[in-house]
Amino acid sequence: MIVIFDLDYTLLDTEKFKIDLAKTIGISFEVFSDSYRQFVSGDGTQQRKTRYILNEHLDSLIKSGAVKASEKKQIEMKVEEFLKRIDDYLFAEAEDVLRNLKDRGHELILATFGNPEWHQLKVGNLSIKKYFDQIIITDKDKSPLIEFLKKNDKEIAVVNDNAGETIAMQEALGHCQIILIAGPYSNNCEHNFEEHELIDCLELIK
Repeated sequence: MIVIFDLDYTLLDTEKFKIDLAKTIGISFEVFSDSYRQFVSGDGTQQRKTRYILNEHLDSLIKSGAVKASEKKQIEMKVEEFLKRIDDYLFAEAEDVLRNLKDRGHELILATFGNPEWHQLKVGNLSIKKYFDQIIITDKDKSPLIEFLKKNDKEIAVVNDNAGETIAMQEALGHCQIILIAGPYSNNCEHNFEEHELIDCLELIK
């Protein structure tokens, strides 16, 4: 079987990661969230943006007075060191799930949505990247990038926390097993999926 995993909120405790990223930058989580939203979240009516780049975020924080311009270089260095510890923010069961599925002979793919430069830094520091046969980082819809999988004769499972994105991936792939991970985006649209914890993959994927 081919198993496609999402990263944020699926394998990675992204909420905890953002809280500590804010601390590393030297601002409150409230300030971080408000400023981060303009790069990624849109205004609630728009589709997700993908242009988050640390340098641009810091420039925005400097403009607002939340960060001093003289501190920018030092903050960038702190964030670089912080990213080297990104394994600390994996969900406790993440590596066990990936290792177990890999040992069973499954082909694993990581497909993550976001600014390629930022996500490459995140993924590049993850020890679990060794379990993936392929890593897809995109700032566009994942669905067209995985359509090639329809040509193979293996069964496919999608493990993702984002319900809307999961439905689009299911439509692109045709028949596939869906394991929707409970999280902040698991009810961002109407669906009939059952919500699961990541550890459930060990029982649900045969």
